Amino acid sequence: LDSVSMAKHVIASFDELLETGFEGQDADLVSSMVCKLDDIEENTDKLQVAVRIALFAIEEELPPLNVMFLYKIIQWTGELGNAAQRVGHTVQLLLAH
Repeated sequence: LDSVSMAKHVIASFDELLETGFEGQDADLVSSMVCKLDDIEENTDKLQVAVRIALFAIEEELPPLNVMFLYKIIQWTGELGNAAQRVGHTVQLLLAH
């Protein structure tokens, strides 16, 4: 959720970037937000691994269908973080040009 929220802030800053021609203080602010977004997503990846390990440790105690859905939820959460990171990288590419 943190990475999606940060991507939302990056997108919200896009109007200011258009007004300034992708230069100046707004561009620096968005660039720092993209860097923070990368850090958040990296942390999310680490948490995803930890949650998978924890689930693996108790999966025999749970109904198989529940385990399957829990692994799917973990995967989808990771995909949200990855999508947010791609948004940040796309904006960063626009700043570079």
